[in-house]
Amino acid sequence: MLAYFLAPSPEIAVGAVILAACPGGVTSNAYVFAVRADVALSVTLTAIVSFVTVLTIPLLTYGALLLFFQEGSIPDLPVLAMFRTLAMFTVVPISGGMIFRIFWPVLAQKMVEIVRRVAVIVLILLIVAAAASSYEVVMENALQAGVLVIALNLLAMGMGFGLGRVFDLTTTQTVTITYEIGVQNISLALLVTLTLLEDPGFAITSFLYAVIMPITAFSSTP
Repeated sequence: MLAYFLAPSPEIAVGAVILAACPGGVTSNAYVFAVRADVALSVTLTAIVSFVTVLTIPLLTYGALLLFFQEGSIPDLPVLAMFRTLAMFTVVPISGGMIFRIFWPVLAQKMVEIVRRVAVIVLILLIVAAAASSYEVVMENALQAGVLVIALNLLAMGMGFGLGRVFDLTTTQTVTITYEIGVQNISLALLVTLTLLEDPGFAITSFLYAVIMPITAFSSTP
């Protein structure tokens, strides 16, 4: 609905749908881990949606292309390549981490605080890198697509926070749900838009989101 009413172009509209369809993945896991929320819940949700979104991202992308582009101008969608790539970038990493934790629990526990510090540093570096690399794109499209991106981010995080309160979850669980729903995997969205669809126009929304999302994500830290 946000894409339909707020997107200034079909490319930005489709990019917004793709971005919203991408789960938090390792991005939300990193935020949850960094702020000491419920990591087990975060990883569990990530594991579930990693399998689901291998199917839903291609379907939602195809639906968005049909909705926002006129017949005859719809870009080609490499469905099989998308299924295979999404599986490699979602299911494989989370499965590897879970297997490591099962077979080497002592080593995994020893690494927790080290990995937490590294995660915080990496998140800060990613914020700086995203702001620097997408500066021109952000400036060129800030007015046109900025409202859409901000609305998408705040609405998603608000829905996550609301669900936590409705189900009377603890503070750490509520924060976790907020991140899982409100934080999208920008890397995955850029993979779909730039590598699979091969169109920078679809990536504009993700570039803008890369600048806006970290600000709201860290501001929601308890």
